[in-house]
Parts: sequence; C-alpha cells; structure tokens
Amino acid sequence: SNANQPPSGGFLLHDASTAKLDDTVKTVGAGGLDLLHGSTKDGLTAADIQVFNPNATQNRKGRKNGGFYATADATVADKYANMPRRDGAPITPTVYGVKLKEGAKVLEKSGDITRLGEAFINEQRANGVDVVFGKDARGQSEYAIINPAAVVSMAKKEPPKPNASGKIELTA
Repeated sequence: SNANQPPSGGFLLHDASTAKLDDTVKTVGAGGLDLLHGSTKDGLTAADIQVFNPNATQNRKGRKNGGFYATADATVADKYANMPRRDGAPITPTVYGVKLKEGAKVLEKSGDITRLGEAFINEQRANGVDVVFGKDARGQSEYAIINPAAVVSMAKKEPPKPNASGKIELTA
C-alpha cells in the first residue's frame, strides 16, 4: 500500500497502517520531504508557520497545544482546506505544498497526536526533534511540525487543470 507514503522526496516512513509506531526518530533523507497543508486562508508562506497559535481553537482549559499540521494525503489536506470556520467567517480553501529540509528529525509517535502539549513540544525540541509523525483521532497519518526552521518552503499548490480531453489528470 502506498497510501501513507509521501508523494515525493527521499524519506519514506514504514507503512503506518500496519506498523506500531515505537517513538523512534528518523531523519529526512536526500531531497527533503514534500507534504501538504490544507488551510482556510490564502496567501500563507513559510514565515506564517506558528508552532503555538494564540488563536487556535484547540487551546482549551489553560492547556497550550501546538504544532503546524501537514499530511502526505491530498484528500486529507483538501478536507482541512474546506472546513467551515466556527465563527462563520468566509474561507478561501487553499492547499499548500510544504517541503521539509533534508536532515530534519521526525519522531514517530504512537497514540493520537492531535493535541501536542507545550511541555511535550519543548521537550522534543530540546532533543532536536523538528516534526512529530503519527495518527489523528480519525486514524489519519499527520505530521506536526514543531520547528518552523525545518520547513524549506511553503507555496500554494495550483489545482489540477483539465487536459485537452477535458479530464483532470493527477500527477504522482
């Protein structure tokens, strides 16, 4: 199954659908690692990546959670890009390509990584970890970027354009 493999880049995690993540740290290989980030905002750049977002809805009951989330799955990124905002404000669904640098350290974490607490993030950063890889509450593979310096680039992905026959072709 290629479902959990990144679309390109020199770094491949084991098949996360069957393997138990055992809190090992892997290193992003040659060429970096290409991921996707779905957002309801247009015009974001790598400079906008915040590990701790003061406006995040996941910060509740005095807990400060963090991580800038990305995925290798275009369907998941698209779902996040099209999520309605809780305050009903208009959205601009946008999917960004996020490239992690070669040599970035990725912690493969077992359990739900949807809400990473501030103490955990600070501890991992002290250990040199740049990204936490694991599953969200729905069992989807996610990458939580906890060191913005691990991101080489972030740019808007253009939606696929129809070819001469009028059909949309997705490239690998």
